[in-house]
Amino acid sequence: MDSLFLLYLKNSAIGSTKLISLGTYSAGGFPLQAPEEIESNKERLQYYKSWQPKFSINSAHLYSCR
Repeated sequence: MDSLFLLYLKNSAIGSTKLISLGTYSAGGFPLQAPEEIESNKERLQYYKSWQPKFSINSAHLYSCR
């Protein structure tokens, strides 16, 4: 992700993930939807900053059945 736009995410796993990986659902298991428990932008940013890949970036694609 281009952390120039969100400096808060700099030096985090998502902050160093390329936007193309997020857009093609190959960002190491990044969820397709945010958890329902998140109710504010502050909580969302905290969630994104603490997120860690479940597998190597670009090694697999996730698909949604919704």
